[in-house]
Amino acid sequence: NSFGIILPHGDKKEKAEQGIVVAISEGKKVDGKVFPLSVKVGDKVAFSKYGYEDINVDGEELYLIKEDNLLAIIK
Repeated sequence: NSFGIILPHGDKKEKAEQGIVVAISEGKKVDGKVFPLSVKVGDKVAFSKYGYEDINVDGEELYLIKEDNLLAIIK
């Protein structure tokens, strides 16, 4: 599994389904080729509430999400 998008963690009582992209990977790797992600740092996105992992980085709760689990880029 390759993860590529990191979002700030939402309210702990309710799982957020939207967030701002704070970091991304170089892209999705398929058969040795790297394909750029369709989102960029700063994009507001909607995502599946079951399609992420909670992680803690330097005391900050973040979501780690595969691009496949993004539902939309919110403009």
